[in-house]
Amino acid sequence: MSNIEKPVYLEEKLEEIQASGRLEYRSKSLPTWCPGCGYFSIVEGLTAALNNLSIDPDETVVVSGIGCASRFP
Repeated sequence: MSNIEKPVYLEEKLEEIQASGRLEYRSKSLPTWCPGCGYFSIVEGLTAALNNLSIDPDETVVVSGIGCASRFP
């Protein structure tokens, strides 16, 4: 038995995310953040939490500041 994990392919990951329902919490526009920006992790955590708590996307509002935070999708 090997300790090597199965590689994750982009198509499989996209299907997993689409099936999870987390995309319902995102806008259709892509953010313009720098690669490696911490805001990507914040969006992933927030959408996962909202989805896990079954909070209606139409009842969710994100209020942000200026700069990079203002581009929160």
